[in-house]
Amino acid sequence: KCGGELEATVSKKRNPRIIIFNIPEEITLENAVQALTTQNQGLEKFENQIQTKFAFEDKRKNKNLILEVCSAARREILGRKLKLGWNMCNWDDYVKVGRCFKCCKYKHRAIDCRGQQTCPNCAENHAKKECQSNKENFKCINCINYKKYNKDNSINENHSALDPTCPCYQAALKLYHQNTDY
Repeated sequence: KCGGELEATVSKKRNPRIIIFNIPEEITLENAVQALTTQNQGLEKFENQIQTKFAFEDKRKNKNLILEVCSAARREILGRKLKLGWNMCNWDDYVKVGRCFKCCKYKHRAIDCRGQQTCPNCAENHAKKECQSNKENFKCINCINYKKYNKDNSINENHSALDPTCPCYQAALKLYHQNTDY
């Protein structure tokens, strides 16, 4: 019925992102890829497929770098440390599941949110800083919604929406990994 009007395409998986911990001060966003590819054997052929995303300082004032790499470059560095400047740096996969801090749901940010304010601890309509609940009264809004629409009583909702062991968060992580080209 559609004739030549419809075209089906398979969605492309995203490139993996890695975080390099404790990079030297002399490494910047502009020279990071060049330093990484010249100092680490086997990465020079991937220089055009590695992009710097951003750098940040952690609580201990260590500088960390986020890179987007192709899957072949990630496989090349698996099981080894990376040389940057005079340092041997550890790295790991950088997995970031987008979460809204207004409604506590996934795949959007608070600036784009059309939902109502929801406390991540008790699932009531107030901000987290105004919450008076203790750990025994925590409720996860994502697990409550999952149970409401899926009639699945095996899901435990008695935890915070920020809990890393939350089944909904674990499902979002699994989906992130499935859509990444490792």
